[in-house]
Amino acid sequence: MQKVFGLVALLLLCSCARAGFSSHQTGDAAALDTLSDAWLARDINNNDITSPDMDVSSPDLGPTPGTLDKSWNGTGIAVFDDARAVEGLAEEVIEDAAGRMVLVGMCMVGAGRDACAIRFEAGGAVDTLFADAGFLLFDRSPADWARDIAVDHQSRVVIAGYSEWGADDAVIWRLDERGGLDTSFINPEGYLRIADSGETEAMSLEIDAKGNYVIACQVRGINKLGLWRVKPDGTLDATFGNGGSVVEGTFNSPVDPDLAIDSKGRIVVTGSAERGVGFGMDMVVYRFLTDGTPDAAFNGRGTFSHDGAAGTPGADDHGSNVAVDAQDRILIAGQSHNGANDDAIVWGITPDGVLDTSFGTGGIVRLDGAAGGFGDDHASAITVDTTGRILIAGSSTTLTNGTNLVVSRLTAEGELDTAFGPSGEGHFVESTNESGARGVQLDSTGRIMVAATRHSRLAVYRLFN
Repeated sequence: MQKVFGLVALLLLCSCARAGFSSHQTGDAAALDTLSDAWLARDINNNDITSPDMDVSSPDLGPTPGTLDKSWNGTGIAVFDDARAVEGLAEEVIEDAAGRMVLVGMCMVGAGRDACAIRFEAGGAVDTLFADAGFLLFDRSPADWARDIAVDHQSRVVIAGYSEWGADDAVIWRLDERGGLDTSFINPEGYLRIADSGETEAMSLEIDAKGNYVIACQVRGINKLGLWRVKPDGTLDATFGNGGSVVEGTFNSPVDPDLAIDSKGRIVVTGSAERGVGFGMDMVVYRFLTDGTPDAAFNGRGTFSHDGAAGTPGADDHGSNVAVDAQDRILIAGQSHNGANDDAIVWGITPDGVLDTSFGTGGIVRLDGAAGGFGDDHASAITVDTTGRILIAGSSTTLTNGTNLVVSRLTAEGELDTAFGPSGEGHFVESTNESGARGVQLDSTGRIMVAATRHSRLAVYRLFN
């Protein structure tokens, strides 16, 4: 510190000397100028300022947040380009205990629609040791779909979705290390089938603090929300709801439910539901206590709904994905119709069940035209990093009507984070036309992993955060 302090004082002295004699450079002034140049090589203690123990290089600011991490598969993008899956739709990605990425979704194989999973090595290459050369199909029926994925407390990969047995039934699959179905799970085939009141489709999965598997389902047969809690051995948890399940009917015909679990173990679910027959859709939120009963402390009744987030009351609003931050504030990603097209929306809701007026504008952040177009913008996935910043993944339509993948970052207060994106605009946009994201997670090093569909192929993007 003394070395640097002395140097600063000396530089100021020399600067003053130069300034004082700049207009009338006399012989004495020139001599002083020469002497000052000599002093610049020494500090006040007569030490050489260029000695090796002084770091005079520019600081390394690291990679730009919101840009592709090209150490992932050489480009920042890993695409499953395989003739076995001509096209498909990616839903979610998760990092397993060994640092590999497992992606799930739906793959078109022949004339069928099959649930599928792909595992990528830590560097982004397809892991050929997983299942059938990196590719796993769940082909129990003409129509199967893997919607969500998690890693349980024993580091096992768990997948939720549905298969058709006459009507759609919810399914939980559990994998072994090599990508086969775990035959120790409930039956020798390694999956649990849940059938209830007609079509029951598992759309979201979380692991609770006790290691139980919690799924949110749309129960189409009775147009209600369904929750099931399953113990790691594959049996229903009888302490939850009615023998392991909850069927909730406050809202009519809820669709695409997504769930999160807060710090108190309460279950938070979002989705969209009919406002009334023929009256459009509202974004809806439910909160349940750990035993499955509606939480009356949440908005006085355990539910919350909202419409008109894009400025058009009565238009359709949809909640696609939910996250809970460290303060148990609920953050919902979705979209709202503005009268002409959809805008991406993030709602902030307090733990009490009302809009958080300190977030965005009155509790709402509206994102429109991220890719430079004036078409639909959708926020399909959301997560929160360790500093409270909010990451949203989805899509934006360009002027040429192509759909482009978008990842955005907000501050905890709901402002676009200008430290994020190649030009500091708060977004990463891949302008390829026909790409979009459905899932977003953070890996063990804090990098952003995006489950995406790119030209009808399943893909994982990795970005710096």
